[in-house]
This record gives sequence, structure tokens and C-alpha cells, in this order.
Amino acid sequence: MRRSVGSDMQRPRRSHRGFLSSSPEGAEDASSQRFEELQGEIAALPSLLDVAGPRAQEEVYIRRRVLDARLNAARTAASLVADLDAEINPRLVWRDHLIEWRPILANQLQACPPRADTRTAEYTRLGLEISIQAIDRGFNFSGETYPPDVLLFSMMSEVGYTAPPSEPWNLWRAGYGSLPAVEQRLAELQKLRDEAQARLDAALRDPVTA
Repeated sequence: MRRSVGSDMQRPRRSHRGFLSSSPEGAEDASSQRFEELQGEIAALPSLLDVAGPRAQEEVYIRRRVLDARLNAARTAASLVADLDAEINPRLVWRDHLIEWRPILANQLQACPPRADTRTAEYTRLGLEISIQAIDRGFNFSGETYPPDVLLFSMMSEVGYTAPPSEPWNLWRAGYGSLPAVEQRLAELQKLRDEAQARLDAALRDPVTA
């Protein structure tokens, strides 16, 4: 690990904050209701021992198999949707932070004098440049040098991010990469979530028919 332009180089921190919900509350309530309806229809099917005649027994048996398959498919899809939401939500928060922070950093950099006449001023300008680079295309805080005052780290700390124990100096590890990187990953995850939601909706559709 290389330290930075000066022996007073600092090492940051990381954590999380409240996540967004990818599913509207009404949609979740509707899914829960359809789950209950499907389970209720399965529970209402008679036992084969109570059904007279092989043809009627076969119809009940097939009906139960179809509904059980739909319920299992719905549970699998619902679990996948929940897992994907757990990946999407913190990335949405991170993306919104980067969008909010980028112009603030740019304005502060623009306000810096073109030539630094003190080490403090030099570090301030360099910290702003590195912060913007990290947002725009990433920065290797694990291997590159950086000044003690990186405003991006202060912004991250203010909203609750803390560095991982494995790299307590590398607060950048608390986030999800540059803005282009997180937007690309969000698009990939959202596509997977849309597909899982479609499977869930199909499995729960019209619970009173097979």
C-alpha cells in the first residue's frame, strides 16, 4: 500500500444507510393476497379418499399438482425478487449520492486558486480532483496515493458509510464504484428483477383457475 504526498496521509472509514424499496407497497400487498388465495384454493381441495370415482379423483389429483407447481414457482420467484431488491436498493442510494455530490465537488474545485501556494491548498485541490475522478471513472484508493483531506470521504462519512475492517483506510470500498459502473450494474440487476417479477406475476395470476 502506497501512502500519499506527505506523511500526514489519512485512511478513511465505511457503513450503510436506509435503503429504498423497489416494489410499491400496493403491489406487495396484492402479491401477498394472491399467495393466500392460492394457498386457500389448495387447502380447499378434497382428499382423494373423499372423492368418488377414478375420474373425479384424477381431476382433483391433477388440480392439486398444478396448483402446487404454481405455488412453488411463485415462492421461488418471490425469493429471487427479494434477493435482487437487497442488491438494487443500496446501489440506488449510492447512485443518488454520487449524482448529488458530483456538482458540489466540481463547484468547490472551480473555486480553488489555479496555483496552490501552500501544501494545504495543494492537498485540497488534489483531494477534490481525486473525488471527482472516483465518481466519473473510479480511483484505486488501495494502491494509489491521495491527500489527507478527500472531500468525497467526508461526504460518505456524513451519511453513514464506514470502511471495511480489511481496509480501514479505504472508505471508497463502502460504496459501489463509480457512477458509470453502478448504473451499469443497476441496469443488469433491474433486468433480472423484471424477469423474476414477471414469473411471480404469472404464477400468481388468476388463482381460481389452473
